[in-house]
Amino acid sequence: MNSEEFKKGIEEIETVRKMLEILGVDDNEYTINLKIIRGLDYYTGTVIETFLIGNENYGSICSGGRYDNLAENYTDNILPGVGISIGLTRLFFVLKEIGFLDNYKVEKPMEYLIIPIGDTLEYCVEIYKMLLIYH
Repeated sequence: MNSEEFKKGIEEIETVRKMLEILGVDDNEYTINLKIIRGLDYYTGTVIETFLIGNENYGSICSGGRYDNLAENYTDNILPGVGISIGLTRLFFVLKEIGFLDNYKVEKPMEYLIIPIGDTLEYCVEIYKMLLIYH
């Protein structure tokens, strides 16, 4: 492994940690696991697997990652990509098992959509937090 590739990987992990911090995700709600292997033929960066806390034995509910070269199979353009898949059957099974579906109530719908464009994620999260206070 060349050192530039290693440095890039470390920078990606640092970026992911920073984004999780900006979004208010507690350190105890995620784990960085360098042993996760997904789609070696097309993933080119960070990959994720999500579990419902306290129900990890059901397996991953949502998984995916970064792939920069997959679009080359369909176009001459170089297009970066990121994708996820959600196991809806597994997700709803777990939510039913733990009683979430029977007890969930929508109190007040939020009517905002904030889309970060460029390097504006931190600013967008600040706006989101202000909207929560005044909503």
